[in-house]
Amino acid sequence: MNTRPLPILLTAFLLAASSAPASASVIVTIVGDEVDAQISVSAPGGPTYSADFKLNFQNPVNLSEACLGLSATYLDAAARSAIEARMPQSGLQIDPDFPVLISVSPPAACGLVFRNEVRVELRTENLVYAANTPYRLYKAPTLANFRNITNSVVSGSVRARGSSGGFSDFVMVRDTTPDLPADANQAYDALTTRLSDPDIDPVARRVLEDSLALSRAAFAAGDYAAALDHVDDMRGNCGLFAGDELDNEWHATGDVENDEGEIVSLIAPLEFALDRLANP
Repeated sequence: MNTRPLPILLTAFLLAASSAPASASVIVTIVGDEVDAQISVSAPGGPTYSADFKLNFQNPVNLSEACLGLSATYLDAAARSAIEARMPQSGLQIDPDFPVLISVSPPAACGLVFRNEVRVELRTENLVYAANTPYRLYKAPTLANFRNITNSVVSGSVRARGSSGGFSDFVMVRDTTPDLPADANQAYDALTTRLSDPDIDPVARRVLEDSLALSRAAFAAGDYAAALDHVDDMRGNCGLFAGDELDNEWHATGDVENDEGEIVSLIAPLEFALDRLANP
């Protein structure tokens, strides 16, 4: 007969649970140009968080699970604080209900290549969708600052979409102090800085800068629909210039800069803010 006191057994169980390491499972399925990763991340001795992470490529070469280098990591309180310190402003938080970092780090030796932007979608049922949801999709190069790439957020439970011209770390962020005009101004500034790159063809730069200036003038006048139309023109011109006036390939070797993909990824959050302002 086991006469060991119950409190001692319970304490031993709790200690064993708390010492269990975090774990992650990533199951990758590739069909054509689309990657679908089913992600499950468990906290040490705690709950499990799940997500569906999708990447949709244009003209990829050497696309395989091994060449993606896709992984997921549980973020404890200290790790969440470190991520939040890399955000562009205060008020952007990693929700404790989904403390997951997703990384895509293709090995250079695999030779993964794609053109233009890759579309990104992150869906999780650990978060609850509501109208005017505060959730956003952010990305950052390893150990660098994060930036907004959100193009839309829809139900399912929370499904955030964006795009990227390269690979990095991805997180779902909760904006505790949403300010759409400030988000738009930040996006305008980011695009202005990106278009000042001297490596961009002068003709492409001038056309894109003209559309951006017209959009910002309409935004300042409160005509958000017109501002959005000019940004849509800008996105369309990126597609027209791609491959000639705008470099539009990403290489795992890092020897090519994907200007088209990165500019489009900066356009996405501006479209998101303007669309919400135009259609409150």
